[in-house]
Order: sequence, then C-alpha cells, then structure tokens
Amino acid sequence: MNQSHVKMSINRGPRLVALILGILTVALYLPVVGYPFVNYDDYEYVTQNPPVFNGITPANITWAFTAFHAGNWHPLTWISHQLDCTLFGPQPGPAHFVNVVFHALNSALVFLLCIRLTCKAGVSLVVAALFAFHPLHVESVAWISERKDVLSTLFGLLALFGYLQWRKDGQPRSYGLTLLFFLLALLSKPMMITLPVVFLVLDFWPLGRFQVHSGPASCTTVSTGFLGLDWKSLLFEKWPFFALSAVSGLLTLLAQQAGGALASLGRYPFMLRVENFLVAITVYVRRIFWPSDLCVLYPFTHIQIWTVLLSLLLISLACGLAWRQRSSRPWMAAGILWFIITLLPVSGIVQVGQQSMADRYMYFPSIGLLLVLVLGADELRSACKIPGLAGAFIAVVLVAACANASRVQMGFWKSGETLFKRDLAFYPNNLIAMVDLGVALDNQKRFDEARALYQRAEKLDPGNFFQVHANLAALDRTQGLHADALAEYLLAIREKPDEAPLHLAAGVEYTALDQPDAALQEFQKAERLDPGLMDAHLGAAESFLALGRDPEAVPELHEACILAPENYEVLAYSARVLASSENDHVRNGAMALKLAALANDLAHHTRPEIFDVMGMACAELGDYTNALACETMAFKMADFWHFAGTNLFYKHQQAYLNHTPWHESFVKTATP
Repeated sequence: MNQSHVKMSINRGPRLVALILGILTVALYLPVVGYPFVNYDDYEYVTQNPPVFNGITPANITWAFTAFHAGNWHPLTWISHQLDCTLFGPQPGPAHFVNVVFHALNSALVFLLCIRLTCKAGVSLVVAALFAFHPLHVESVAWISERKDVLSTLFGLLALFGYLQWRKDGQPRSYGLTLLFFLLALLSKPMMITLPVVFLVLDFWPLGRFQVHSGPASCTTVSTGFLGLDWKSLLFEKWPFFALSAVSGLLTLLAQQAGGALASLGRYPFMLRVENFLVAITVYVRRIFWPSDLCVLYPFTHIQIWTVLLSLLLISLACGLAWRQRSSRPWMAAGILWFIITLLPVSGIVQVGQQSMADRYMYFPSIGLLLVLVLGADELRSACKIPGLAGAFIAVVLVAACANASRVQMGFWKSGETLFKRDLAFYPNNLIAMVDLGVALDNQKRFDEARALYQRAEKLDPGNFFQVHANLAALDRTQGLHADALAEYLLAIREKPDEAPLHLAAGVEYTALDQPDAALQEFQKAERLDPGLMDAHLGAAESFLALGRDPEAVPELHEACILAPENYEVLAYSARVLASSENDHVRNGAMALKLAALANDLAHHTRPEIFDVMGMACAELGDYTNALACETMAFKMADFWHFAGTNLFYKHQQAYLNHTPWHESFVKTATP
C-alpha cells in the first residue's frame, strides 16, 4: 500500500466515524419528530407568528432583520423557521426533524474538532458521543423554539474550524470564512458573542501562541512566525470579531428591553445574580454527572449562604488546579475557560426572563467541560494502568446510560401537559409552569382543571402576574362568559397597561357585549402601543361602523389591508364596506371590486361570501349582469360548503334583478 493511499484512509476514518455518530444521533432523537408544538414559545415563535408561518417572502425576511419579536434579535433563526413553513407548512414534525439533523451535524463536528484539538480519536469520540447523547441537551433539540441553539452552535463550530485553518495557512480566505461563520452564529443566537474570547483560549491551547506551557506538543499546526505574540497583537487581529460582538450585544439589549424581558435590579438584586451564577456553575457540572432533576424552567429560589460559599470554593479549587497545571496540562485551563466564558452571556448578571438557569444554556459551553473531564479521565486511566479496552467499555456504558436518560427526558416533551407537570413535580409553586400547564389543559378543553390552576397561581402571587388574569379571561371567553372575561382583562391591564394584546382583547369583549364606544377606546389604545397590530385596526373599523361613523372606518380598513395583504377575510370585509355602505362618501365600487377580486384569488375562488361581495361591488358600478353572475357563484359555493347564510344572497339577487345596488348599515354587522 503506497503512502498516499495510507494518508487517504486516515483522512476518511474520522469522517466515517463522524457520519456513523450523526446517524446514531438521529436514530436516538427520532421520537421527537412525532411531538407537537408546545405552548412555551412555540406558538409565539411559529404557529401564531404570521411573518414566520406565512413562509419565506421578501417582506418576511425584512421583518426577520428588523423586528424585535418576543424580545429577541436572531434573524437567521427566524428565516430558518420561515423556510420550514415554506417547505412543509407550519407543521411540528418537519421542524423537529430539522432540529435533530442540526444536532447530529453538531455532534459530528464536535468529534472532528476535538481530533483537531487533541489528536486523540478515542477521547474525541467519547466527548462527541456524550455531547450527542447527554440528556442535558434534550431541551435544545426537542424544543422547536430552541432552533437558535442548534443553529448557532453549528456556525460557531464552523467558525472554530475556520480559525484553526487560518492559524494553519494564514490565508485571508480562511480569515474571511471564519468571520462569516461567526456572523452567521450571531445572527442565529447572540449568546455566541464570547466566541472571539474562545479564539484566544485556542491561542493558548492547542495553538501555543502564548508560549506559557511546556507540555507535550500539540498536533495542531501553527504558523511559526506568529508564536509569542503579545496580548495587543492577539486582540488586534480579532478586532472585527469583537466589533460584531458589540453590535450584536447592543441589538440584543435593545430587543430584550423592547420585549420587556430585562428584569429590574429591584426584582433581582445584583448580588443575588452573582450568587445565582456561582451556584449555577456547580449545578451545571453536577448535572453533567447526575442529570436526574432536569426540567424546562428553574425558577429563582432562596439561595442559602453555605451553598454560595461551597460553590465559590469548588470553582476556586478548579481554577487554582488549572492554573497550577497550565504548563503541563494546558487543556485543563482551556476547557474550564471555554465552559465559563461561553456561559457568561446567560449568567443572569444581565437577567433576562425569570429562570435562574436553563439546560439549553449548556449546549455549547458543555463542550469545554466535557473535554476537560474526558481528557482527565483518560490520564487517570493511563496512570492507573487500566487497559484501553476496559476504558472503552466504561465509556460505552456511560454513553449508553446517557442515551437511555435522554430517551426518558424526551418523553417529557411529548406535550405541554407532560412538560409542565414535570416542572411542577420539582417546583410546586412555579407560577409560570402552573399557568402554562393550565394553557395546555385549556387547549384540551379541560376547562375546570385549567381554571383551578389559574386560580391557584392567582392566590400565590396576587397582583403581580398579569398572565393569570389574561388566561382566565381567555377561558371565560371560550365558554361565552364575556362579562367575566372583560373583568379579567381589565385586571390584567391594570397590572400591565402597556400590553397591546390585552387592550385588543378587552376591545373584543366590549364588542361582544355591544359596547362599541368602550371597544373603540381599547382598540385605539392597542393601536398606539403597537401600530402594526392588524386586529386592532380592524376592531377600530368595526367599532366606527357600529357607531355609524363609516367615514372614520375607512382609514382603519386601509391600514388593516396594508398590514394583512394576504388575509382574504380582511380584504373581503373592506370591499364589502366600500361597496355597500349607506354613506355616499364611503362607497367606492372600483376599489371594492379590486379588493374583492384579490380576496377571491387568495381564497382560490371557493368562498361564497366573497362572491357575494364581488356582486355588491359590480352592482355599485352598475354592472348588474356580472353582479348576478357573482351571486350565482355564491349560491354554488354555498351549496358546496353547506353554507347556511344564503338568505341575504336571495335579497341581493332580487335587488340586482331590479337594477338596484345593495346598500346596508353596519351598526351590527360582523366580519364575514
């Protein structure tokens, strides 16, 4: 066998192993493909988010880059969700499968990266297998909303490969690719802002650019002309990366502030945040070894001082050991630095949300920690003279145990009910889990159980959790209790007066109670708080019409059509007003026909009420022949759909036979 063939076989080996690892990872996570969306961000991200579930369009891509939706700025993640909806529709199965594929790719890349870092295939495989199968990562994979985790890690790992390649060949192309992958990682999730510091960690080990360790030479090739660079040179070469991090961090803070996600120091004092981060580090490490209490939401709880001191002691001991071993075992310091540095953006020092920690936060940071643990275990095996086969057997048992634990953990993600019941098993007074479990039961029409949970949450924290009132209101509305629903919405508004959807919902309830004046006030408040809220403009238009103020409804309908240009119901209703209003200054037959024809195209020529509106528009233009033809189609479609509201169609038809346009009052007319 010649030398080139040997080299080719060596190169193929790791890639084949990476492929097999990826396939096994997909096999492990296949059950999640059958899981639904869960009522924890998935609705807000996908199913109730028109710029996402309507798929890829120029307008929706623009929205992805300009919107601070849900307190986030991660445009590439939004675009990936849009692509899912374009290819498969807003279905959970394909979205889950895409997450699984990304996780499988990441696991393969972790294996290949660790080989580049350590030149130890066995160690690298164990690190990658633990990364692939550890139950701590189930949340990032099984939760559709955490697409940002798996996507940002994919580009983050590619950026690390790019950086190592640049250090090897010094080519501008390699530097440019590294910068591109880093930008894509930031556009997926801003948690990657500390990746340039990880580049500095790689400069220390394995690249050896600090020349501070005298251990075994790394297999990673370094351009020797760059050895021994000082801090300023190492930082300066990375200034574009730090600049991108600064921009991403600023945009993220603006998004979180706009979304109301930033917690105040009054609620979470600075020292509590520091103490929580110290404890969280040790808890994350413990969960790597013993992941028995994983759940979706860990609320802030009282932290005992001895826990903080013990955590500080353990962290100090680990860092002290890494410092002492920095020359002989530089990987120890590098792995610990990777772990802590990449956790900093989600440390809670800048607190976002109400969680004290989260499994998903460990997805990328765990790579550094796993490197330290597996390399340390490998050295211990060698020191104890344990045969390699025995070590491999132990590794297989550990990986298999992790895979089994992941299968169990996946089961909690099969529905919102199982997810939040799991959380309440560990934190019985977790208000968010309590309310979200209520939503899950509400969605199953288990109204009494949902109400009991909402009321329990209200008693635990009266006056401080507007979502309880909003959910009770939604439950009342579902059961037709509009007065009770309105009372709950008003309580929610008292606690959260700047929440546009609450004013919108209150307006809807006032409308149901035949109070258009009060409804109009709520709709207009919602418009001021969120000018892009289409339903608020439509509600305001209906209120104006109900009050007999038809001319004031027209601008509202115009705005609603601009905000929802593909909503055939909005277009048809606007056309109906323009075609048939009793007010001579409102009617515009040509515009009504244009809107109705567009609505008809969007509805694929299947809706009887839209043909009826087209007939009104034609009659307003004096074209009674086409008006009657449209009415005939309305009857035909009504018969096909078993549509019950054909009495008006007969009246319209009779008017057109008499060459009379149809004019009507909208005082009590609802949207078709």
